[in-house]
Amino acid sequence: SLDEHDLDYTLLSDSAAVATRAFGLAYRATNSNTGRLEEASGRDHHILPVPAAFIVGTDGMIKFEYINPNYKVRVKSAIILAAARAEVQ
Repeated sequence: SLDEHDLDYTLLSDSAAVATRAFGLAYRATNSNTGRLEEASGRDHHILPVPAAFIVGTDGMIKFEYINPNYKVRVKSAIILAAARAEVQ
């Protein structure tokens, strides 16, 4: 992503599911799609995250969080931007 886009923020990846497990957001995929999951992630742990978004302040504290186990319901970008702007002020 860094090579393709001019990002002015840090984008983190958790392919080993270390943070996902630590945040209590991990669940194990148990359906027939685990082969596709392994192919896409390069991992065989079959762990998927509950969809979540966090804003972490420069002090390392979580300033905003959105967690919803229904993967079809995502937080609106306007809400994340408002939370980020509130943190900057």
